[in-house]
Amino acid sequence: HPGYGFLAENEILGEVCGYHNISLIGPRPNVIEALGDKLLAKEGARKAGVQTVPGTGEIKTEKEALTQASKLGYPIMIKAVACGGGRGIDSVKSEKALIPSYREIRTLAKQLFGNEIVFFEKAIDDYKHIEVQILGYGKRNVLHFYERDCSIQRRNQKLIEFSPADISESLRNKLIDSAINVAKYFNYTNAGTVEFLVTNEDVYF
Repeated sequence: HPGYGFLAENEILGEVCGYHNISLIGPRPNVIEALGDKLLAKEGARKAGVQTVPGTGEIKTEKEALTQASKLGYPIMIKAVACGGGRGIDSVKSEKALIPSYREIRTLAKQLFGNEIVFFEKAIDDYKHIEVQILGYGKRNVLHFYERDCSIQRRNQKLIEFSPADISESLRNKLIDSAINVAKYFNYTNAGTVEFLVTNEDVYF
């Protein structure tokens, strides 16, 4: 077991272990690769029938950044496709702040993750960050262990998590069904967490 952090999230380690007939406790390398890319993960969630936050594909130029941000409407979130740990993400509230933030996130993403690709999402206000714990055990069999509310954060990092979340039973069922559908689509194995933004009765992967 690689513990947590960079090795646990590195598909190359899984490939090397498989080559040497070592069983790695964690998702298969292709699943780590797909879910490690936020655009690929969102595409998979949509194919699984799960709603995602309105957003763009890769933003390649500053001109495209201005055009796409205007279409989405401010405020927006700039995200690196490979971001994690609260890094490589920024909230932009106006056109004036867009290009400096766009440049900064691309530079930071290349330094931290070796991948400067970024995309935009519509910023969602007044939301809850709720996660569902799942366990996949082969052939698209997935168990869930209910949800936890992770909304209390600082700098995009969770400070407190509690369970059960203060939500309706219908919303809880919607969250669980969405998490299981995503895990089944990717044929996820081992323990994992599927994260959502929740506003009223809307659930966004």
